[in-house]
Amino acid sequence: MTGASGFIGAALLRHLAPRWSLAALYRRRDPGSEFWEREGCRVVYGDLDDQKALAALVRDADVVFHCAARMAKDDLAASQRVNVAGTERLARAALANGVARFIYVSSISVYAATRRAGPTITEDLEPANLGRLNAYSFTKYQGELRVRGLAARDGLGYTIVRPTNVYGPRSGPWFLQLERLLRRVPVAIGDVPIDVVYLDDLLVALQEAALSSAAVNQTFHIGHQVVRLRDFIALVGEVVGRRARRLPAAADYLLRAAIEHGYRLATGKCMSMSLTRPAFYPHTKAERTFGYAPRVGLQEGFGAIAEWYRERDQREGRRVAL
Repeated sequence: MTGASGFIGAALLRHLAPRWSLAALYRRRDPGSEFWEREGCRVVYGDLDDQKALAALVRDADVVFHCAARMAKDDLAASQRVNVAGTERLARAALANGVARFIYVSSISVYAATRRAGPTITEDLEPANLGRLNAYSFTKYQGELRVRGLAARDGLGYTIVRPTNVYGPRSGPWFLQLERLLRRVPVAIGDVPIDVVYLDDLLVALQEAALSSAAVNQTFHIGHQVVRLRDFIALVGEVVGRRARRLPAAADYLLRAAIEHGYRLATGKCMSMSLTRPAFYPHTKAERTFGYAPRVGLQEGFGAIAEWYRERDQREGRRVAL
């Protein structure tokens, strides 16, 4: 596994540990890597530039879960080194060592610039207008293409998973951006639907995809519920103790449109998630192929997040706002 210190990778490591024999790539020794060494996980130190470390990581592996990525949306060259060249290097190491399945965790944001006839996006729609994608989204899709190319030329068995907006305890960058925004400006904007999936449901999907022969050389959207962005932001506000007020509909739309326009002017790129155009990513292909059945709804998911915040604040001696 790569990305073992990240939001999804660390959670996947915890999820698989009771039933799988694991090896994890860490860039450097830290409390997380030392914990997993004590738990019997084989920890390899290195990064995606280190061919020897990658060969050691995939030795005797049946499945590789590639969760590592450079998340920053700027510096295309740096993102290409990690998300494109690093992905290909790892996939080639997997091929050379006879790994049966390469699970590549991509992103729904590969569609951010794609023009479409309607709001529904299925896996058979190929991402387009790639030059308008930010560095993260562009290189995640380029990573997909490298994986698919190795499958076509050399027989790599892969599964590409594109999660929608993932949330859960220890949430990832997009959730943390909402938290930081609410602590400064407690306003819930976004009368636009977004697709969200709870972390635990994604972890089950990754495991089941890895075990399914029908998922070989396939791409899947993994989502669950559609919720209005402003309602999701309001739930984040409740968790962090910042009750968010809502704007009138006209002001809400004008603000969202201004944010998108300003981002395009400043960067020349599309935002990873549109604030004005609805998009739906059905997960019926995953349901049909390997029995994906998400179970954790918003109420249960945010209850778990709230409990994690309580425990963290008590552990760190903070004032608990809930």
